[in-house]
Amino acid sequence: MIMKICPVVIALLALYYDLKTFRIPNKLNLFGCFTGIILSIVTDGARGSLGALEGVLMAFGIMIIFYIVGAIGAGDVKLMCAVGTMLHLRILNVIVISFAVAAVAGACLVIVKLLSGRYIKITRLHMTIPIFCAVLCCAVV
Repeated sequence: MIMKICPVVIALLALYYDLKTFRIPNKLNLFGCFTGIILSIVTDGARGSLGALEGVLMAFGIMIIFYIVGAIGAGDVKLMCAVGTMLHLRILNVIVISFAVAAVAGACLVIVKLLSGRYIKITRLHMTIPIFCAVLCCAVV
């Protein structure tokens, strides 16, 4: 049960900080990583530690590409790594769902700009919103 609640809490805290300050604190991401590793080891032993490692490597390997091309920030990469320690390979589902939610939100922003007929200055989408939605979906299901 705690392995389902923890990623949601970490993602919710990251969402709060990102909306408030446009930053995700490194301390929060580090806390999430350590918590995920410890919980994985406590709940599944050596297999849990391997699962946490798989989750981190998978999240980092995919998200770093999006960071390099400028689609997301470094905090988003670190947040996905922290969540990956808790969700293990289910982090792939989180990544796919979060980018799907971000694509829909981006399309809605474009439609609103086009239909309004006037200039609306909304150029930045907080990626923590789709990440939180995806973590909530994957952790609960």
